[in-house]
Amino acid sequence: MSKALRSALIGLVASISLFGLAASASALTISPSGAYSATSTGATVLTFGSNGQRLNCTGSTVSATVASNGVGTSAAGTTRYTGCSNALLGAFTVTQSSAWGVNVILAAGPLVGLEVTVPARGVTIASGSCSFTATGRVIVGHDYSRDTPALVLPVAVRVTDVFSVLSSSLTVDSVTGCSPLLTTVGLAATYSGSYTLNRAVTVSG
Repeated sequence: MSKALRSALIGLVASISLFGLAASASALTISPSGAYSATSTGATVLTFGSNGQRLNCTGSTVSATVASNGVGTSAAGTTRYTGCSNALLGAFTVTQSSAWGVNVILAAGPLVGLEVTVPARGVTIASGSCSFTATGRVIVGHDYSRDTPALVLPVAVRVTDVFSVLSSSLTVDSVTGCSPLLTTVGLAATYSGSYTLNRAVTVSG
């Protein structure tokens, strides 16, 4: 995805609320159902809103089991991050503390995507005596207008299609011993990165 196109998509999301326009996953049919994994195409970054600090990870893989209606679950411990660090506190570990929700969605314009919901304290991030947890949602999507002028189902998702983060809303919901990186609960953060799937899937509706 070009920088200009990605900027345009992010502007669209900001102006009309992608969350509000995401189609119900129950209206979709996914084939094949079963186990999937999404692997980052490069680094992923968690950026804290108030201080601009970043938690960088060199790679990540999100695994999930998805039903034929597009609704899925990423079981605790199946999502993995590698090479995570922060300029202030050094190396971090990122642990999926509980199951995450995963939905295949349609969004405004010719976008097919995945919505990942992290429940309260659904991920634990730690470095030495510093430990914090977070909750929120992340949407990644692929723009199919490069292939067709309008979104027409079914869409054949290929393993080469790159799904970039279009929107994210994460909040720190517990924190211990993380000064000066973090000092209070409630700090907002955004997530960036891009992913590819391990196998092809057809989205119908």
